[in-house]
Amino acid sequence: MRNFRSLIVAIVAMTTSSISFAGECVVVDSARDNFSEQDRQAALVLFSNALESHDLSMGEPCDNTWQISHVQLGKSITVRVEAREQVSTLVISVVEDLVRAYSQITNSILTEVPLESAISRTDVTEEQAEGQRRINTEFLTTLRFGGGMLSPSSGLAPAIGGGMRVELNKWAIDADWSLVFDTHTGREQIGMGGHINVLSFLSPTANHTPYIGGGVGYGLKVVDGADGYGFEGQIVGGYEMFRASKMRLFFQMDAVLPAYTMAMSGGEQLWAPTVIGTMGIAYKPTRNSRSVPWWIFL
Repeated sequence: MRNFRSLIVAIVAMTTSSISFAGECVVVDSARDNFSEQDRQAALVLFSNALESHDLSMGEPCDNTWQISHVQLGKSITVRVEAREQVSTLVISVVEDLVRAYSQITNSILTEVPLESAISRTDVTEEQAEGQRRINTEFLTTLRFGGGMLSPSSGLAPAIGGGMRVELNKWAIDADWSLVFDTHTGREQIGMGGHINVLSFLSPTANHTPYIGGGVGYGLKVVDGADGYGFEGQIVGGYEMFRASKMRLFFQMDAVLPAYTMAMSGGEQLWAPTVIGTMGIAYKPTRNSRSVPWWIFL
């Protein structure tokens, strides 16, 4: 009986010792990699640490094999990872960002989300922090001249305006002010306001393109002896030319829709939308730094 028990214990021990749980394995794709052997060994350790941070076990037998490679050219390093039928590539500018690159890539592959969605606040690379690969943003100062009607019954009056426009290829944010005035005797009328608009260019990469948009703002108006002030909505349509240069020419129509009415002398309430048509110029100032010059807001 004692010998039978010993035999059972021995069989269980042998069976248990032969069991090992599958883990993750990391190998360097030497055909694609130009790191030195010492750097490859360091990369294997760092990448294994990245996998372990996701609570994955390392070691053979391999359940999944991660192939990593690095191509260093000048100051940039292209990191490529192939695993779980996925391939992910990320370019970094300093070798110290390898840990952050591994973190983003492993998170992307394990969660099956695009690489740009796998970034977190703790693994931003130096190049991403500086925004070197973001779409270029253009800051333009604008000046407009034309005419406008302060109400359907008023005549055409001179109009001027200006502001700042921040453009991407497809979209722009336009912060502007406008002034419509008529100083003829007996027709003293004035309308002024400032608005922030969102514009959409219909041909984003073309040199000349129409655009549409809208926004909100605040304004003041005096028409036919009545006055009022308050919030306003604005509808914008226009055509911008020479977008490939620092100097732009544009034609714009604005419809200003006040959210207020004005009290007439007889007690009647007057709602007076304004229509403004202008020709404008926009200039992209030369800047030595990446900051917006303070005078652009004038």
